[in-house]
Amino acid sequence: MMIVKAPIRSIIEVWFSTVWTIETLKHFENAVNTVLQYENAPNNKPPNPTKKEIHSKVRSLISHWKKSIVTPKSRQEAHKLWVKTFNSENATFTIIANLIEPRDRVQAVRHILTGEFPLMDDQQEKNLIASITMFNCNDGISPHSASEFMFQMMPMDAILPQNKRKETPFLNAIYNFLEDAIIKIFTWLSPPVGKTEAIEIYLHYQTVNNDNSELLASIRQLDPWTISWSNICDYFYAHDFHRLLRACSGENTVHILTSMNWVTEVFGAHIMEYDSKIRREFFIEAQNMISMTGKYTDPSGYFRHTKVITHPYNIGDMGATLMVKDSWQDYFFKGQDLNIGEVSFVPYSHTHKTHTFLNIYFTFNKKINPCTGYE
Repeated sequence: MMIVKAPIRSIIEVWFSTVWTIETLKHFENAVNTVLQYENAPNNKPPNPTKKEIHSKVRSLISHWKKSIVTPKSRQEAHKLWVKTFNSENATFTIIANLIEPRDRVQAVRHILTGEFPLMDDQQEKNLIASITMFNCNDGISPHSASEFMFQMMPMDAILPQNKRKETPFLNAIYNFLEDAIIKIFTWLSPPVGKTEAIEIYLHYQTVNNDNSELLASIRQLDPWTISWSNICDYFYAHDFHRLLRACSGENTVHILTSMNWVTEVFGAHIMEYDSKIRREFFIEAQNMISMTGKYTDPSGYFRHTKVITHPYNIGDMGATLMVKDSWQDYFFKGQDLNIGEVSFVPYSHTHKTHTFLNIYFTFNKKINPCTGYE
């Protein structure tokens, strides 16, 4: 859909919404038909970047989606399917309590309860159908989980400073951010005449682990500038993970990752591991830190940054983790000869489920700057 420059709204609906317009369904069908013309990729073999190929499991899912296009579910059915996966104990509703504008609270709670994005107030009911990709699954693939909310994946420190609370509703600010990002990708995929910078995208489905030396060698041969690992490091022993990354690395590769579970590998990362006096100090320190950073990450005040409404652990643990981050960092990089760029906390965001994520980037090349990838 992005290669042929489908409408930006349609792309956003496919990515994030429980409900699509009929127009989006048509663009999605065109994209599905195009991809299904690709050749079959060899099972359990490294990808061939020069060919348009898809793995058999990917083809199976996309073929299932194509069949589902013929008989799409209704908007009402989409809402029911969304509610079925909803976990009433999920802390998502604290987002509502911390939004300042009543307008934003109403719109945000509507998104949480219906999964619609954007909200479909501008559409006639007959033009709306349930998302194909979110609810039509096959071969044991789980449907969308209510623990996966759009809000939780949005970089609020990049979104909120670009908007003014009184002028732009909260959901609109998110939409504008996505729109700008997609326009950039359009340009990279199809650069204007005279521009040489472009990106190409290849899809592959295969498990990356230390037992698959052939795949690791194929990644290394690409000489990647950066490799993003999400939170894969949470599922490896540290020394095994570094061995994997070395096998994938080109000469100047910078590795980027996030750890969510690091707090389980070090004592003292939870506020309840300290006595009551220290707990209170941690809580006050963390609340002051949120108030201070809020001036920069949310200058027009979409959210409250004093007396934040959330579970006390979410604030107190921020203070506790500051005490032990360096100890975990020493453990994670122990015995490794590499160049650490940064190990830093993700800025506090009311929309995140967890507030103790660590962003990490480093390279095995001691001569280059991990921040730039150059010497």
